[in-house]
Amino acid sequence: MAFKTLPNAHLLSLGLSTCYRNPYLRERNAQIRAKRLTAEMVLARERDELIEKELVLRQLAFIMIAFRQAVLALPGKLRAAIGAGFTHEMVQQARGAGL
Repeated sequence: MAFKTLPNAHLLSLGLSTCYRNPYLRERNAQIRAKRLTAEMVLARERDELIEKELVLRQLAFIMIAFRQAVLALPGKLRAAIGAGFTHEMVQQARGAGL
C-alpha cells in the first residue's frame, strides 16, 4: 500500500504551515499579533507593570558606565598583578596575538 503525501508535507516537515504562503493569512496573523500585543500592554499599564523607556535608558547608561570603567581599569590591574615583568614587549605580543 502506497502512502499519499499531503500537498504541503514539505512545509509541515519544516515546521511551516500554508499560512506563510498566503499573503492574506500573513496579514491577518500580523493584525491579530498586533491586537494581542496592544491588549497585553493595556493590561500591563492597568496593573502598573510597565517600565518607562527613559528609566530603562538611564539605568542602561549607568550599567554601561560601570562596565566601561571596569574594562578601562584592566591594564592597570594587570600591570599591578604581574609587576615589573609587564613590559612593553609583552603588550606588543598580546596585541599581535589578537588579545
